[in-house]
Parts: sequence; C-alpha cells; structure tokens
Amino acid sequence: MNLDSYNKIIKPNQINSSENGNIGKFVIEPLQKGFGITLGNSLRRVLLSSIRGSVFSSIKISGISHEYEALAGAVQDVVQICLNLRKVIIKTDLEEATATLKISGSHNVTAAMIHTTSGVEILNKDLFLFETTEIADIEISLKILSGIGSIVHDIKTERPIGELLLDCYFSPVVNVNFSIDNARVDGFTEHDKLSINIETNGCISPRDVISVSSGILRSFLKPLLNFDDETLRIIDPSSKNKVPDDIGFDLNLLRKIDDLELSVRSANCLSQGGIKYIAQLVIKDKEEMLRMPNFGRKSLDELDNILEVMGCRFGMNIAWPPKNLDNLLELAKKRFENE
Repeated sequence: MNLDSYNKIIKPNQINSSENGNIGKFVIEPLQKGFGITLGNSLRRVLLSSIRGSVFSSIKISGISHEYEALAGAVQDVVQICLNLRKVIIKTDLEEATATLKISGSHNVTAAMIHTTSGVEILNKDLFLFETTEIADIEISLKILSGIGSIVHDIKTERPIGELLLDCYFSPVVNVNFSIDNARVDGFTEHDKLSINIETNGCISPRDVISVSSGILRSFLKPLLNFDDETLRIIDPSSKNKVPDDIGFDLNLLRKIDDLELSVRSANCLSQGGIKYIAQLVIKDKEEMLRMPNFGRKSLDELDNILEVMGCRFGMNIAWPPKNLDNLLELAKKRFENE
C-alpha cells in the first residue's frame, strides 16, 4: 500500500485557543484545502449531538394531575413553570438523581431554592422559576436524568398518575459555529485555517468538550486503519493475535486511563496524580485514592465499577514498574490495536 496520500497531505501543526468562562475559540491550521469544512462540520455535529449532560426529566406537583390544572398560590401556570424548570443548568456525574422544591407563602422562587441530593449542583441559581402568593403551599418533586442526545415525549407516552414528563435536551453545548480562512504554508495561501467558536452552559469547559468530541471521532475512525500512523508501518492482517501469552504480566494492566470512558472530573484527577496506566491505579488502595486532591467518593465508585468489570480491584499486589516495561508496552500496543 502506498502511504504517500497520508504522508504528504497537509496536517495541522498549530492550534491556538482562548477561553473566557464558558466561551472558547480554537484556531486549527494549516489544513489541506477543503478539510476546513470537513473537520468543522464533523466537530460541530458531534459537539451539538453527542456530549453527555443532565436535565430535569419529570416533575410531580402535589395536588396536580396534569399540566393544565391551576396551581393554587402560583402566579404562573404549570406549563410556564415546567418551561422554566427546563432552563435549570444541572451538573452531576450521576445517571439519575432527585430534587425537591417546597414553598410556603409569598416568594419569587429561584433555582437556588431547589434542594438536590448529594453530587448534584445547580449552576444558574438565580434563574427565576415562578412567583407565589401568601396562600401558597407548594411541594414539587423532580427527577434528574443524564444522557446523550434528546428525549421528546408525545401524548401517548405512558407515565405515572400526576407525573409531568419534560422533554430532555441533554447537550451542555449551547452553540457552535466555525469559519474558514486561508492559511499560509511555504509562501502559499491556498490552505485552510479553521476557527471554531464553542459556548457551553458551564457544566463543561469548551476545552474539555472539544477534546471529548475529537476523541469520539477518533474512536469511530481508528478501527478502519490498517497501518501504524506513528511509524507509517503497514500492519499485516495475518499478524493479528500473535502476541505471546506467556509474558509474565497481564497486558490489560497496561491499558491507558485515557481509553476508559471516565467522567471529566475523574479523568482530570488521575491525570493530575500522574496515573497513566491501569497498573498504576490498581496498586493503590481506596484510602490512598481518596487522599488525592479533588478526588471524591463518586469518582472512587466509578473507578471501582470499571475495575470490577475488567476483573481488577484496588490494592492489587503487582510489581510496578516491571523491569521490561518498554517491551511490555510494545506488546500491549500490538495486542490492543488488533482487538
């Protein structure tokens, strides 16, 4: 196979980024002519559709059986209250959670008055929800759901009596747009420069969200490669599964932490702690993990579940680093590429 197409095409070697809160701009250059719109469209679609987020999925108001019923003591109707609750920005690593809102008397009710379970944070606490009068005695139960994409309910959707279902749009990415300009390479300006502007709702930074999106695209395309893109070495399909089994070390322990589908918080904690491989993780006990900066019980439970699926656990007694680490890493790379 001739790899000149891959080797000689113009690839980006300069990325400039700037962030201001939840707004970020990323400039990628140079790109082969035409790849600006290819890469821009691909990243934009993934950013808007495939990033995990959390929202209120349903509410239950005491004494209310449907959304068109009058709510005593509330100035706004139930429909408007539901619409306002959909604007609440929720940050959590939990799959599901609950929250409550209890109001008595006259108030301008804001999102700060919502009581959430541990591990759930409301970011826009000053968001106005509804206004109550002196006769108000309102109790609302809310369910929180995390997911990707969207869930749109219709009139036929089954639900418990008194539970009001909310359409769910999970993505924490508020807006993405991109532009393409000319980039100069060796005096020629016919190459592309891609500028991507990203706005999130604050649950995740623009830098993290574009990193996750890039990883998603890479994970879909990597199985199609039949050559090593670092050494430009063509991989012989017949060489698959030729990694020797009797090597004295479990190669699964040399999987990179980056390959695990971890939450952003857990991944950042491990990275800051210098933990790169599974082996470096399993030799630590749980108490040692909890002493890491910003590493909490939720992150510990997340990793504990992942290790259990892999047949591993915290506190394993293994020699790290092994004497032949470089050779083992090469064997591990070969095995994982062939999976």
